[in-house]
Amino acid sequence: MGAEMNYYFKVQMISTVLLSVLFIQSAYASITTFEKEYTYQASEIDSKVTSRANALEQVKRLLLEELGTYLESKTEVKNFMLTQDQITTLTGGIVSAVVVSEKWDGVNYVLKAKISADPNEVAKAVNQLRNDTSKTKELENTKELANKYAKEIIRLKKQLNNLPSEKLAVKNTEYKHTVDLLSATNAYNEAIVLVNSRKPKEEIIAKLNQAIKLNPNYDAAYATRGIQKEIDKPHEAIEDYKKALESKPGWSLVHNGLGRAYRNLGEYDIAIESFNKAINNIDNYYVDFKKGMLSGIYFNRGLTYEKLGDLEKATDDMKKSAGGPAKSWLKKHDID
Repeated sequence: MGAEMNYYFKVQMISTVLLSVLFIQSAYASITTFEKEYTYQASEIDSKVTSRANALEQVKRLLLEELGTYLESKTEVKNFMLTQDQITTLTGGIVSAVVVSEKWDGVNYVLKAKISADPNEVAKAVNQLRNDTSKTKELENTKELANKYAKEIIRLKKQLNNLPSEKLAVKNTEYKHTVDLLSATNAYNEAIVLVNSRKPKEEIIAKLNQAIKLNPNYDAAYATRGIQKEIDKPHEAIEDYKKALESKPGWSLVHNGLGRAYRNLGEYDIAIESFNKAINNIDNYYVDFKKGMLSGIYFNRGLTYEKLGDLEKATDDMKKSAGGPAKSWLKKHDID
């Protein structure tokens, strides 16, 4: 366990961990189940809701660490040249913890959870994710955000223990809000697991709705929900994208999505403007992601120019894209 995790366990928490790994053999797969129990000792400012959120956060961390350690020692993951922290981050985008049981007595919140998966299949998924710069960055950002809120919760708890009663109400509200923000990141991460598992849009949107309810300013949740709604509900997708852009006006990924949504509505001129903004803001992205991102934007803008009847500009964009779909488009139109 790293220094950061040790830090989390210093603040009035009692941790009982069941280090049990159950192997279930079937005709189709070898499923490994990791099960852990965590006891969170509530302080005077904790409610049942905040205690559960803190207990769930910690048990998930423990499960992902245990799964990561297992993958590193028993599967091809050991050949990927990844740190344990990187493995934990990637597996967090592949599997979700399931709550087995929970008990609250007003003082302690005891929560047991498990992760069940085929380690070899998870290893394959880790290999795919580590080669996808966009998804890897997304998972890293989500984990960093969760770490930030977890540390803030500990800081606030320490602060609240030393405050006079007349100042407790304000800080107590801040504490509950921070716990909600942490819960929102967990809901968002579960949505990402559903996305990566190709689950139905309805399931993904439900999780994103949960994240947004807990954190109404969660730009990444709005952006991801926008992607899920582009085809079936483009008007709602546009609203989500605009909400995401409030905090990040130069978000190329969102401007690109906004362009697609407008194109789906037949508003081609506005779509072109959105794609232009996506291209103009591409320098905000890290180098490894920029090339693939630009290719996608040029392809989307090219399709939109085609809708406008401007084959010359469409062809120019498709040549700039140079991706597989663009090459198919050029071939279809007999353009070298």
